[in-house]
Amino acid sequence: MTSVIVEADRSGGPLFDVLFDQDDGATRIWMIRIVNPPPVGLHHHGGDEIWRVRRGRIRITVGDERLECGAGELVVVPPHVSHGILPLEEGTEAEVIGELQMGEWVHVLDPDGTTTEVEVHVPVVPWHRPVPEGAAPTGLDELIAMVSTTAHLL
Repeated sequence: MTSVIVEADRSGGPLFDVLFDQDDGATRIWMIRIVNPPPVGLHHHGGDEIWRVRRGRIRITVGDERLECGAGELVVVPPHVSHGILPLEEGTEAEVIGELQMGEWVHVLDPDGTTTEVEVHVPVVPWHRPVPEGAAPTGLDELIAMVSTTAHLL
């Protein structure tokens, strides 16, 4: 399937706008737009992810590096590398491209100071793997709560 996608028709998502994914005929990649992103604590994926800042500034922590990026700058996050995003300005807008169903593992900081890795499965998120049979999907609010536990480390 090939189609022309009108960006303006893709607004109104709960946290981000999916610009394209498998529903549009893509077989390997997706793209989202996020405006005023919340802090996204440490997590990693099983595939490549690319962040492009359109407006404003973000700090993206990739492994042990902290990078500040502004409009027109991109950061490539390799597979299996922990990363997190902190917006630095109101009105920040970014686009993100990644691999379909590459999975997401969130580093959750527990109250006792230990960290656990949790694979999350939010059905509307194109980079998450399908929910395993017999398991419950992860709620969007639950995902936000998990990633917020390490946002202070960014």
